[in-house]
Amino acid sequence: MTRRERDDGGRARLPELGDGRVRLRAFGPQDVPLVLEASADPMIPLITTVPQSADPRSARAYLARQARRLASGEGYSFAIADHDDRARGQIGLWPRRDDRGRAGIGYWPAPSARGRGFASAAVRLVADWAWTLGTIERLELFTEPSNAASIAVAESTGFSREGPPAVMDARRRDPARHARVLSSPRRTRCRADADQRTGHAPEVVNSGSPLRRRHDW
Repeated sequence: MTRRERDDGGRARLPELGDGRVRLRAFGPQDVPLVLEASADPMIPLITTVPQSADPRSARAYLARQARRLASGEGYSFAIADHDDRARGQIGLWPRRDDRGRAGIGYWPAPSARGRGFASAAVRLVADWAWTLGTIERLELFTEPSNAASIAVAESTGFSREGPPAVMDARRRDPARHARVLSSPRRTRCRADADQRTGHAPEVVNSGSPLRRRHDW
């Protein structure tokens, strides 16, 4: 890590990423309304650790779990915020502990934020930033077969569909796996250099480092 990747106490700090419209930042107490909204959605609590029918107390517990992801080595959990800094969803980068070259991306927009480009912008920001970490060469995300909007996000952000994972819950339809691959460290450097020349790299306030464990969103 560089010096700016840690706070004054030497602790790892979650980066902030932005594109001028969408900002990815750490969760805070002000984001309780987002969790309350997401908890009423029929799908989000089913596939994440957002509590179903949350109250303010359980919403705060969810936010506290997100704040611990970086320190525990699980990954990077960001709030997706708009230009007014209102949280509109969540996105995470989760390096594989059994393969440091691979990482997953998971995200959910709040019901009120869907169809407004927040998820696509967030995936682009996280994917572009992930390459700068130096060891990640393959990103994966999974979409439910019936979720056309999530599939569109994956395809519009450069992910190619590969098929279902090897083992999934037999009670549910297998989600589709999508991946973006960077085959070598040299290509990582070339991509970073190209982004600097073209201005396509996300704005990074504090950059981070790859971690070892998978997430539990």
